[in-house]
Amino acid sequence: ATGHIGIPALLVFALMFIWQVPHFLAIAWLYREEYARAGFPMLPVLEPDGQSTFREIIASTLALLALGVLPTLFGVSGLLYFNVAVGCGMLFLGCAFDLAQSPSRQRARRVFFASLVYLPVVLGVLPLDRL
Repeated sequence: ATGHIGIPALLVFALMFIWQVPHFLAIAWLYREEYARAGFPMLPVLEPDGQSTFREIIASTLALLALGVLPTLFGVSGLLYFNVAVGCGMLFLGCAFDLAQSPSRQRARRVFFASLVYLPVVLGVLPLDRL
């Protein structure tokens, strides 16, 4: 806590903000029939084949990969964090591409679980690797 909003806080905010997109869309695609029955007009309900949903998941995981390296580039963290962020980002992106290539409940669940691993690992290493 520094008493002001600086670059480190904005970077963490951006990571958490963008992270929500693939996390939520994976859940929404998994349960699109239930959301449709409940009358929630979400992207996977409006387009059940998932193509727009998968594009959004891929775009947001690509954005996470780019955002993930910014703490090191801005001097907030070191190479350990950089490597962890790139590795986790690539694994997350791989899961997203896998889902888009061959949609299935199992692959959507894998994207969801990748999101559950990505955020605590990346945010956990960030304070450990402060310069």
